[in-house]
Amino acid sequence: MKDSHTTHRRRGITAAAAHGLAGQVPPALGPIVLRDATIVDAVTDCPEPATIVIADGTIVDVTTGDRPVVPRDAPSIDLGGRFVIPGLWDMHVHQFDADHLPFHLLNGVTGIRHMGGIPAHHQWRDDLRAGRLTSPRMVLASPIIDGPQPLRPGSIAVHDAESARRAVAESHAAGADFLKIYNLIPEEAYRALVDEARQQQIPYAGHLPLVTTLADAAAHGQASIEHLEGLLVAGARDADRLQAEIAGLTVASLAEMHQVQHRISQAAGQQETVRAEEICADLAAHGVWSTPTLAVLHAAATAGTADFPLAGLLGYVEPHLRPIWDQMLNAEVSRAQHEAQRTLFESQLASVARLHDHGVGLLAGTDTFVPGFSLHDELELLVMAGLEPREALTTATYSPATFLGVTDTFGTVRPGRVADLVVLSSDPLEDIAHTRSISGVMLAGHYYDERALERLHTATAARVRATC
Repeated sequence: MKDSHTTHRRRGITAAAAHGLAGQVPPALGPIVLRDATIVDAVTDCPEPATIVIADGTIVDVTTGDRPVVPRDAPSIDLGGRFVIPGLWDMHVHQFDADHLPFHLLNGVTGIRHMGGIPAHHQWRDDLRAGRLTSPRMVLASPIIDGPQPLRPGSIAVHDAESARRAVAESHAAGADFLKIYNLIPEEAYRALVDEARQQQIPYAGHLPLVTTLADAAAHGQASIEHLEGLLVAGARDADRLQAEIAGLTVASLAEMHQVQHRISQAAGQQETVRAEEICADLAAHGVWSTPTLAVLHAAATAGTADFPLAGLLGYVEPHLRPIWDQMLNAEVSRAQHEAQRTLFESQLASVARLHDHGVGLLAGTDTFVPGFSLHDELELLVMAGLEPREALTTATYSPATFLGVTDTFGTVRPGRVADLVVLSSDPLEDIAHTRSISGVMLAGHYYDERALERLHTATAARVRATC
């Protein structure tokens, strides 16, 4: 086996947080052997069937050939040539109900990045470490840091340099792995936040504040930029005017965000190749990561149509979040509105292709509130944008490990890595939709075969129904 891929980009969480990831799930004790596995990951070339030996939750050997050395009396599972990929990560999650967490695992998602922290998330992580919770591993944001009139409940409001520095210090002290920043942070507060984050050595990620440009955010060290709005504006023929208007907007509610969205739609219709490529090259040079969240953008583009992707998944959405998607499912959308949304989405797909072509690191993240299921939509949409299936798979496996600075323990199927694995019945390199063909999931060496996954699904669905 040999390496076929390397990458060097800015890390996204602190060393202390990265160090703790491997210990978040109590490992299965003793050895287990997976025989006749076809390994598929981002950096390993292993065309022959392999035997994977796991001990105490860690991969200790990957052997090809007829006579692998395995521990005596170790339980053995014959995979019959099925495909083994690293555990998947959803790098943009909003979740507030612990009962829904197992839906991630049922879909092969063994790690999530919460993009808006609440105190309960820290309790969940404690419960996960103690073996009291069935859940993927978690990277935790601070509460959303926004302007004086925050758009989201539970956010930290900042209005000047002092309040911004205080928000950074308090979030850091509370144990956040990184800061989540949002749209309405004023310029003075934004500059202070960036400076204080650097002094406290805590990364920040999230939206592009209205008061700054994509180039400025990249230069100042934002670890990842979520969604694609800033990219579309930066690549527009009339970028300077649009950015000035956006920076000057008064937005007091989510409903008033249509003022911003209107200008983004304008920008999408006037993309200039040279400008767009320059900003992508700049992002790559600064090591910034992008989380396009195509799944939520596709849902917005198909609201009220037969193509709306969440129609059969609303039962998996947390009850207090479900009305958002009910409204989109039943929205009355004119032909002109639908065409405008479709055009915008096509521009967003083209932007993702351009980011990828210029070497900007892409992270798979959904932002759709459908635990686990929507990550497979995201991977398919990344392929629709122009990525090869292996490249799309990388955005949910090796790239998250690179972003988190943990490629020595996660992201590949090789010795020394934590045994977070997914077994697929079909080859995801032939069709990325085959990531849905899950016949087994392993988390820290704990193996869920198809029957165990079915039992977990039944128990989780019953618990969720009981609390609705």
